[in-house]
Amino acid sequence: LKEYLKMKKLHSYFFIGPPGCGKTYIIEAFAHELMDKNYKYISLVGSDILSRFVGEAEKIITTLFEEAEKNAPCIVFIDEVDGVCKNRSQPMLPEYAASLTTAFLTGYNRINNSDKPNIFIGATNYPNQVDNAMLDRVELVRVPFPDQEARTFSFEKHFQSIIQLEDGFTFGEMAERTDTYNYRDIQRLASKIKTMVLKDVMGQYKKESDALEALKSGMYRLTREQFLKAQEGCLPTPKEDIIRELDEWEEKFKRSMDE
Repeated sequence: LKEYLKMKKLHSYFFIGPPGCGKTYIIEAFAHELMDKNYKYISLVGSDILSRFVGEAEKIITTLFEEAEKNAPCIVFIDEVDGVCKNRSQPMLPEYAASLTTAFLTGYNRINNSDKPNIFIGATNYPNQVDNAMLDRVELVRVPFPDQEARTFSFEKHFQSIIQLEDGFTFGEMAERTDTYNYRDIQRLASKIKTMVLKDVMGQYKKESDALEALKSGMYRLTREQFLKAQEGCLPTPKEDIIRELDEWEEKFKRSMDE
């Protein structure tokens, strides 16, 4: 039916959002589901490609899309795609960057014009730095910061079956107290709490075997006071500027698409 309607077989998505909102995690989870349906998966990071010698980056990009076509059905995921498909309208853009963007678009067109089923996914924190010729070809997916339910799940993942909580203190309360935290902030806070617990439980029980048993049995429990103390020294990273920039860019992009 798609062939009869002359529909493209390539599906293209750009995941945009601030750092630490879970873009890569969502994409990789999606990719692994499709891998169970015999899709191949190719993943690269823009900064890794950029670290290559001049000329080598273009070869990597060209090879990437060639391999995607050969191994269809295939998922191509490029994280930090703004690094390899820079906006050519930027002033003073280096020649090698413009050349890499051209190589990227040429490679993308290769799989876009192919009759083989492929999925292209890019992720970026800075969509304003991506070339407009690429943005016109993809579906944008905005990934927000974790909501309270997601933060609750994240704290459960870090602590459940490892450290029990005192009566009246819950993972849900942790989430309520961290409404401006992203996943990286939660990771830093969880690590700080575990370091604090390790020091405290060893101070109380001396022997490592006794300390471990206290954690497993619930004789030792994480308190609200400990959580708040750890939180005082682990504040969330500032996010207002990048959120504002993303909102402004997304609004501008939507207006341009409607014109």
